[in-house]
Amino acid sequence: MNFDRQIALLEDALRRLRIDFDRFMAGALAIPPEDQRFQIERKIRQLRQQKVRSFAQRFRLGTLEASFNTLSELHGRKLRDIERGKVPHPRLMESRQEPNPFQGFVVEGTANRSAVESLYKELYGNSGRKRKTDFGSFEKHLARQIAKLKKKTGCAKVHLRVANDGDTLKLKAKPVKKAGVRADSSKG
Repeated sequence: MNFDRQIALLEDALRRLRIDFDRFMAGALAIPPEDQRFQIERKIRQLRQQKVRSFAQRFRLGTLEASFNTLSELHGRKLRDIERGKVPHPRLMESRQEPNPFQGFVVEGTANRSAVESLYKELYGNSGRKRKTDFGSFEKHLARQIAKLKKKTGCAKVHLRVANDGDTLKLKAKPVKKAGVRADSSKG
């Protein structure tokens, strides 16, 4: 493959790296595109070792290498800021957000453990009433009740929330119908 073609491929790879890192920063990719960065770095080293005849070819390679180094430094700085907690990352923000037990959440398969913990804390931990059950038993009971409700109503999803009923807090479960209409069913 001739040198100009290799330079064109390197330009395309650098453009894809920039796009993929922007996607990572926006939360569309779960991990940064480090593999792509290492491949580009290896390709630049290979091209540097080749005998380049033309000043224009050397200039293009030097320009691409400078762009790559600038991009790598920028990405490295942003990743360090994310790791130190200076800059929030959308994916990390989603995983850190504690579910609001009063707004509730929808369970399709099995319930998210942190969401179930928020229900448990609100019902038993924060309410001041005596604990009637430990968390493990609560989690198992909730899973059984969700399965019963799904079987009884034929729905695939259940909306769970804590409701304030006078002086007591209650756990409310409503089946989510396909058309988005929920039927009432509660358990205390």
